[in-house]
Parts: sequence; structure tokens; C-alpha cells
Amino acid sequence: MAKFCGHCGAQLNDDARVCGYCGTPLGGPVYQAPAQPQAPAVNYAPRPPMDPAKKAKIKKVTILSASLVAAAAVIVVGIIILTGFLGTNGATRKIMNAYKSSDVDTLVEMTSPTVSKVFNTQYGVSGGEEQLEKRYQNVFDTSDYYFEQEFGYDYQNHMSWKIVKTTELNERKIANIVNAINTYYYLHLDESDISKMVVVDVELTIKDGEKSRTYNVKLYLTQEDGQWMLFDAAINNSAVLLYSNIYSSTY
Repeated sequence: MAKFCGHCGAQLNDDARVCGYCGTPLGGPVYQAPAQPQAPAVNYAPRPPMDPAKKAKIKKVTILSASLVAAAAVIVVGIIILTGFLGTNGATRKIMNAYKSSDVDTLVEMTSPTVSKVFNTQYGVSGGEEQLEKRYQNVFDTSDYYFEQEFGYDYQNHMSWKIVKTTELNERKIANIVNAINTYYYLHLDESDISKMVVVDVELTIKDGEKSRTYNVKLYLTQEDGQWMLFDAAINNSAVLLYSNIYSSTY
């Protein structure tokens, strides 16, 4: 225990007789510093090892969670891709690529059953399909005539297109179109045959060097029997298959 002077409190050597600071003999009381309390020792018990079964379960849950997140991402991407190929975007892509390559057969295959009914009523079943083929071929011949003069015979290699917007028509506009067809062609079509109709605005561009021209194309697509089909196409509001003023309520 430390030894201190009882007069001035200076710390002294254990064998000192006189305080070296104040000169007081050490026969008087000596100040003893109180002992400092010692903090109790804490013994940390080692953590018991985790049960192997529990550890395996946690690892399994972690892997399963990661797998579910990855699967969800794949599903979302799949839906986007599927919508692009099977929805209106997919139908538009197929139609525009057929136009770019002058593929008459694909356009006939993509034509709405309702429009085919119009042609079949006017020209008979075999005659209706033949007239459809002629109508599409006329579009290709006209395009060749004008575009080849300005861009050359390989103008199709300089052709590109993009979807500007897609607009779904309400029931009233669909009814107006069906009624107009019935009036012009003396038919009795039922609007319930068309579950949905959209207008896809497409920007068609032909560019070769400094030469460039852009055309506005409207594709009228209908959903019939669960598939999106080509009801009609219009270039600068001039329809390809049916009378142009049938669609006046959609402009």
C-alpha cells in the first residue's frame, strides 16, 4: 500500500522517516490512499457450435430465396419477350417485315377473318383470296415504282421502321367501323366478332446517304380468336384493303 505524508499528502518512500516535501516527521498520522475497487472479471463462455441441421436449413432457405428472385426476373423478361412476339408488337413486326420483303403470302395469312369475309362475299371464296393477293401485290408494285426511282432497286435495304404509338379503340369506334363496312359492302357483320382493335402508328423511313423520306403508316389490328390480325393498313390515311372513309372516326 502506498505511503503518504499526513501533513501535506505527498507520496513517500516506504522507509522514509521525514517528509521530503514539507519536513514533517513521520511520527504523526500517515495518509493512506484508499484502495481502488477492482472490476469483476467477466468470463465469456464460448458460443456453442450451430446445430448442423439448422445450419443446413438456413443455407437451403438462402439458396431458395435467391432462386426465387432469379426465377421472378426470368419470368418478367419472358413476359416482355412473349408480349413483343405474340402481342400487337409481334404482329406489327411480322407485317412490316413482310412489307419490307414483299411477302404477299404472309400478309394474306395475317389478314383478319372479318376482312376475308368481306372479300369472299364480293368475289367468292377462291376469288376473295385472289383479290387479297392482288391488293397486296399492287401495294408492292406501287412502292417499287416510286421508291426505285429515288433510291434505286435496292431501296428495301435502306428501309427502316419504328412504332410511334399504339392506341386501343373503344367499343363505340369499333361499332362505327363495323357499321360502315356493313353499309358500304351490304353485309351483316357482327361487331362481337372483334374483341379488340388497335391502331398502330408506324414511322417508315427510307434513307440512302443524304436522301431521306419518312411516311406515316397506320396498321389496324384486330384480336379475333385470340390472335392479333391485320384488319387494314393506311399510308397517309389512304387505306389498302377497304374504303378509307370507313376509318374516319379514328383519325
